[in-house]
Amino acid sequence: MEISAFRDKRSPILVATFRDGYAMGWRFAVTEAFKDALDIKLPPRKVGTRTENVWTQGNQFNFIQGSVFYDTHLAYELTWGEALEHLKLSVQIVEVRPSERIVSETIETTSKQIEITTRGKEESSKPKLKMVNGLVIRKERMDFGYIKFTLSRPNKDKSAVEEVDTIECDQQEFVAFLQTGIIRTLDNKQRDLFKEYAQ
Repeated sequence: MEISAFRDKRSPILVATFRDGYAMGWRFAVTEAFKDALDIKLPPRKVGTRTENVWTQGNQFNFIQGSVFYDTHLAYELTWGEALEHLKLSVQIVEVRPSERIVSETIETTSKQIEITTRGKEESSKPKLKMVNGLVIRKERMDFGYIKFTLSRPNKDKSAVEEVDTIECDQQEFVAFLQTGIIRTLDNKQRDLFKEYAQ
């Protein structure tokens, strides 16, 4: 017998709606180029008797090292000197580990119990098991990964940006930070970085 505690993690409700190339209402100017990092995908899905491509949302966020975000879309549209007049904060990711599913399998037989844990996004990363007269229980949890980023702001004469902080969080909290400007760090402190640095 096999019991699976897996659920379809993809939802038709998206974490971001894009207009004119940017996530609407977000504190940082996040472009459509980050849809994949936000786990927004367009896979084929069965709708009734038809198969359609429908945008769906997952929770395996995967931002990459080197990505930069500005608090204004003008940083992408003006010359750098002009953009510095409008910029308050920017972030650059310096270290990452992606979100991933962690699968635990507990195998119970009459003589012993075995637990196998695998990590990964792909179905193929899960072990293939064949049981006779036993019970297999599969459970899944998310590891929301890790992000370390630097925070910068324009210097006093607005000629360049200067680094003012380095912050660590998980990928899920980083998404919330891009939306609101408020971060919950790995040491469980909530910080409003605009209040701290963009005065």
